[in-house]
Amino acid sequence: MGLLRSLCLWHPEEPEVREVDQEYISKLKRESETNGTRVSTNDILTSHLLQQSRFGYGYMSINLRNRGLGANESNAGNYVHRVHLAPENFLCPEGVRKSLSGWNHWNSP
Repeated sequence: MGLLRSLCLWHPEEPEVREVDQEYISKLKRESETNGTRVSTNDILTSHLLQQSRFGYGYMSINLRNRGLGANESNAGNYVHRVHLAPENFLCPEGVRKSLSGWNHWNSP
């Protein structure tokens, strides 16, 4: 009975909101372009959050629309897949981008 009472009285934790330093993100994007790899804000945040969380493994959800699988913006529903990331993949934003590169070949004719 005590467990049931605990579950019924459970309240979720307050969400934690953090602001992203857009100037710093822009700086990292410019630096990546000069190094030959164009990274997105999502690549940067995924790399940072997985590193800071000290995960041994992570994944990033990607939208499968317009990736050559027949789903595009005119289709209803969610078309999502996960890209699995080992620590060497999320050590830097460029590693996250490289992990996604296998999905980009479907855009080619």
